[in-house]
Amino acid sequence: MAVEVAAARTDRERSKAFARLAAVPAWVWLAGIMAASFGGRLIAAVGRPAPYYLPDEYIYPSLARSFAEHGRPLIRGVGAHFPALLEPVVTAPVWLATSDPVTAFRLTQGLHAAFISLAAIPAFLLCRRLALPQWLGIAVAAVAVAVPDGVYAGSPLPVAARSSGTG
Repeated sequence: MAVEVAAARTDRERSKAFARLAAVPAWVWLAGIMAASFGGRLIAAVGRPAPYYLPDEYIYPSLARSFAEHGRPLIRGVGAHFPALLEPVVTAPVWLATSDPVTAFRLTQGLHAAFISLAAIPAFLLCRRLALPQWLGIAVAAVAVAVPDGVYAGSPLPVAARSSGTG
């Protein structure tokens, strides 16, 4: 008898806890997920003292700087053919804001951390469009920003672009 009463009390307390969690609006959960993702990625990016020297990490910051300075996609003063231009166009304002390569590197890392954290919104909205339960949409949004590929969000290379000799 005492075990049944204790179990019933535990079930009621658990139900109340779930009811309180369910009462929190979805936008609060999404904001928390995005803030946690942004903060974690920014801390991880700041812990990276220097960029890696990979070809893509050289090309995209070079193009961003070129867009900021000349308005055209150039790498070392030569026209660049066939690169993806979205990332350089989006990060070009960073090079307009500062000419310091270290500051540009950090600002670009921050932009990338913010952009990857915003992936929670379309994931949640897609779940709403599919008429899935709200808790599942929030879980999918959390998984969307927790994928391991997001580790590349802090990997631009503006410092190498600065030493490319253009300008």
